[in-house]
Amino acid sequence: MNSRILTLLLLGFASAVMATPNDDQRARFKAAYAEAQAGGPRLATLARGLEPYLLYPYLRFETLRRQLPDLPVADVETFIDANRGTFLAGRMREEWLRELGKQHQWALYERFYQLTTKTDFACIALRAQFELGKLKSLNEAARTLWASAKSSSDACSPAFEALYAQRLLTDEMVRDRIWLALRANRPDFAGYLLRTYTPDRKTPGTLVDAIRRNPAAAAQMPALRTDTPRNRALLGVALTKLAGHDAVAARQLWLSVEHRYQFPRDHRATLLRSLALAAVTQDTPNQLGLLDQVPETGPDELLERVRLKAALNSRDWKRI
Repeated sequence: MNSRILTLLLLGFASAVMATPNDDQRARFKAAYAEAQAGGPRLATLARGLEPYLLYPYLRFETLRRQLPDLPVADVETFIDANRGTFLAGRMREEWLRELGKQHQWALYERFYQLTTKTDFACIALRAQFELGKLKSLNEAARTLWASAKSSSDACSPAFEALYAQRLLTDEMVRDRIWLALRANRPDFAGYLLRTYTPDRKTPGTLVDAIRRNPAAAAQMPALRTDTPRNRALLGVALTKLAGHDAVAARQLWLSVEHRYQFPRDHRATLLRSLALAAVTQDTPNQLGLLDQVPETGPDELLERVRLKAALNSRDWKRI
């Protein structure tokens, strides 16, 4: 929550809960909270005697938050325990974890970490396991973080690279994530995966750079003439990147490679889907025909919405 909004809510709430506290306590709390946010020298004086006040934990939170880089562990633990189950306890834990990650305090991070859907914290937890020598297998947390179509926090990278070096993260898993990224229209991230997770980084890196500069020329690159999983993935990057700004040229590139390479059915579906979506977005001819060519691979809400839009635009009432 934005700190300014939180401040306004707190001050408004302070006015609403004054059945017991008197006006002097309310005024002192407002002044003390403002002083805490500013890191002012009068905080201790203004806060003295406010401990029984309903919103005092917010004042304490703000005070501790500003001291986190040098705060004793016991002070954080005491605050979290005293406010367990509240918004403030969760917020303090997150602020503390961020600070521990910055300081590379891996053992403490592991001690305070709780399972979360927030990728940044989960990545730092994985990094902590790696740094502590506890990441000996591709555990469930690592699998979940890896199976994402978008880039994870930078904190995940050292752990993933170590898992790949130990062959716990296989080439097949890397390819699966590359195609997941392409389906999500993230060709640059797919290129990063090709560049990073490979025994020979130099060659894929050079090819990714060449494709980024001129994706339309990918089919003419000598290094891509053989039909291999890596080359199909590189062509996927080229097609997806080109489709982002020139659907017609991307279609021409596809026609030049579709019979030269044995794309698996799901990879073929991913590329045809990208071409069809680009055609509708850029309003090129034969949109419905391109959409019809996309193989069914399961429910796809985006594709269904685009099909409906294309049918409406072309007044093809039989499709609606």
